[in-house]
Amino acid sequence: MRVADAPRALALEPVPGAITWGFALTPLVASATRLVTRVRCRVERTLPAMLTSAAMEPAAFVMTRRMLLNVKRRAEGLARHGDARRPASVSAASGANVGHDGLAPAAPPP
Repeated sequence: MRVADAPRALALEPVPGAITWGFALTPLVASATRLVTRVRCRVERTLPAMLTSAAMEPAAFVMTRRMLLNVKRRAEGLARHGDARRPASVSAASGANVGHDGLAPAAPPP
């Protein structure tokens, strides 16, 4: 982890010196918050590395879009129920924190 400014920003560095992945929450109005994510990759200037990067880009786009839509769905669901800070239950099978929908609890917007 590079930066953690809870609850506003998180920056990860899964591959030190090569890849960073950042998330930022920006309040828009009292009832809305924008989540922005950014990935930066350092790619060697060789043909195989650039082709690999180009091939991975569409998959990364689809994965990120799906992740953000799921975060949006969960955050809006929590806001609709007025229960943004509900405690998570513990899954007996895995020992992981999970919410009522079987997913890990989402962080509430600031």
